[in-house]
Amino acid sequence: NASNRRTYAAMLRHKGVSEAKIKEELGIESEVENEH
Repeated sequence: NASNRRTYAAMLRHKGVSEAKIKEELGIESEVENEH
């Protein structure tokens, strides 16, 4: 669920993982990427 994803993203950020990699890991696409 969304709260678990936020917790996981926070953990990855703490480890120094880049935002792009976090989004990839979580399968999240930004609105910009969706504007095809």
